[in-house]
Amino acid sequence: IEAEEEGIQHYAISLEPLEDEITITNNRWDIYIDVLDSRQKILILANSPHPDLASLTQAIVANDNYQVEEKLVSEYNKSVLRNTKEFEQYNLIILHQLPSHKYPLKEFFGAIESTSLPLLTIIGSQTDLKSFNSRKTCVSITGARSKFNEVTPELIDEFALFQLEQEHLATIKKMPPLLAPFGTYKADVGTSSLFNQKIGVVATQKPLIIFNGRGEAKSAVITGEGLWRWQLHDAKMNGNHEIYNNLIS
Repeated sequence: IEAEEEGIQHYAISLEPLEDEITITNNRWDIYIDVLDSRQKILILANSPHPDLASLTQAIVANDNYQVEEKLVSEYNKSVLRNTKEFEQYNLIILHQLPSHKYPLKEFFGAIESTSLPLLTIIGSQTDLKSFNSRKTCVSITGARSKFNEVTPELIDEFALFQLEQEHLATIKKMPPLLAPFGTYKADVGTSSLFNQKIGVVATQKPLIIFNGRGEAKSAVITGEGLWRWQLHDAKMNGNHEIYNNLIS
């Protein structure tokens, strides 16, 4: 039975009487179930439309424990962005190419600074790196000058926050490149990289996916855009999105 609504649900189970049945008083049973919504609620907040957004949403909702809202930052006015209560309903916010030059989000970051709301930031060509660096979130990127590298994931063996499926690693290593800013990267103390950037055949120390699990407000950064390519590659290689979905989840 699908749990389609929250609250107390009443179900009656009944059996048709059989011929010559001695009693039918036990042919019916009433059950009351209290349905709770324990799903994690995720907001994807984007600077502008991008194929990454649909790719992320599809991967996240493949897990029944998550529900997603996808919004452009232009849908909010400044008064809403500075309202902490507006965002306390979410368990995670994914920022796609934010902060940007058009939307520095000073009101937003000021509002959530006092909360422990986890943030995942995806950096792209529209990200304002100066504003991003000022937040001191996992990593800083300087000297980019609007240039980008094509980078592929290089798994870090020492990563210990969670484990990827071993049978998935062969596909992940062959994922097509993301576009990451050219520049100098400096990871914050206490951070942990899942992948570093591999440029061509050269493995670098520049993080591609990095986490900061210290303190109450957890954060993570994906330093390149183009995740939709990984979703398509998974479908091409395996006929489904299982590996991509598992990685995002």
